[in-house]
Amino acid sequence: MRGLTENIDEVVDELIDVFNVEGRHGGLRPILKIKGKTIYGFEVHDGYFHDLAPAPHDRGILCVDASVKKIFDLSSLQIICIKIAWGLWRGRSRVKLSSKR
Repeated sequence: MRGLTENIDEVVDELIDVFNVEGRHGGLRPILKIKGKTIYGFEVHDGYFHDLAPAPHDRGILCVDASVKKIFDLSSLQIICIKIAWGLWRGRSRVKLSSKR
């Protein structure tokens, strides 16, 4: 049981380092470490989050969402799932495109 408690303490310490909770730079902020360099993001406050109000318009908008997830890793073999979704909107209605190219 003692080994489990030590492992949990290590995980908590790592999470504190990753999210810099009450650290030397103030409150909660993202941290990115690349090749020995540390980049600190802007401090996160609940005041930064607000409701989005829809604004009427007739412009065309292209929406794209993409993600890559590594599902399984066997060193020499990796199974990756890639998802790409897109949509074209004009105002509040979706533009229907023909399937012919």
